[in-house]
Amino acid sequence: MEQTGLLSRIQGKGSFYIGNKVSIDYSDTDMGLGLTQTLLSSGKVTHSHVLKQETELPDSKLAGKLKISESEFVFHLKRLRYVNEEIYSLADDYIPLKICPGLVEVDFSSASLLKTLAQNNIVSYREDKIIEFGRASPITGLHLRLKKGAPISVTHITVYDKEGNIVLYATSKSDAYKSRFHITSYTKR
Repeated sequence: MEQTGLLSRIQGKGSFYIGNKVSIDYSDTDMGLGLTQTLLSSGKVTHSHVLKQETELPDSKLAGKLKISESEFVFHLKRLRYVNEEIYSLADDYIPLKICPGLVEVDFSSASLLKTLAQNNIVSYREDKIIEFGRASPITGLHLRLKKGAPISVTHITVYDKEGNIVLYATSKSDAYKSRFHITSYTKR
């Protein structure tokens, strides 16, 4: 099982079943942006369960990420993301409400966020991702069915339109043992 990637051994801790990893290939830029588009290209099926869908005022940290003031409303979409019927991640998406006020009326249990934005002439052009590792809080652990303090990967995603405006900031938290990222870099010549 260890050779097939289903088991992880950690000296002094034991052996852990990690199941099938979800491989996310960020090196193929032709497949489009977003988790659904990325995973569809490798034959995986995704769906979401909406936990929260509301407008709110951002704190100073979030306002800074979106490059807006703390007095500007944001649309907040919190979802459990599933891959092939297994919980994959807990995602929080934030969009400045002024760029697409109609988001509050969309049922995101069956609609794609990036496609909905595109239908409203907000086209995602570039994503910047920062991937870090941490420990699950009690709430994150509850949603992801992990113990408090279990290792998680946290992906911070900033999405820009063609003019360089930030149209979305998101975080995606997932079981660190079930994630595998492929990133290709090139040198400028």
